Amino acid sequence: MKQSGIYQIINKLNEHKYIGSAKEFRERKATHFRELRYGIHHCQPLQRAYKKYGETNLEFKIIEIVDDLNNLLLREQWYLDNWKPEYNVCPKAGNVLGRKHSEETKRKISIANKGYKLTPEQE
Repeated sequence: MKQSGIYQIINKLNEHKYIGSAKEFRERKATHFRELRYGIHHCQPLQRAYKKYGETNLEFKIIEIVDDLNNLLLREQWYLDNWKPEYNVCPKAGNVLGRKHSEETKRKISIANKGYKLTPEQE
């Protein structure tokens, strides 16, 4: 059963965290850790923590189930405002406007996506 809501990726050594929202936790967790392994994660502070502390010290934890998807970004924003997560780059939930990928990051994303087939749901 798919669950949506708010999650955190927490560094077990220093308790720094990244807050995010997901329509489906399992898929979102898999995407985060795949991008971290390839070195192409959109959040550079989290990518640096992965490189420094390793995957075993980063834990994906569900912190709130949100049944109404219309409230997902509102709830994420509440956590961003109140918990002040150390790894989040954008202060606004669901907003990466104005953020530009470097040419190196674009190259890494391209390499990581080579041969990747879209599922019917993604098309």
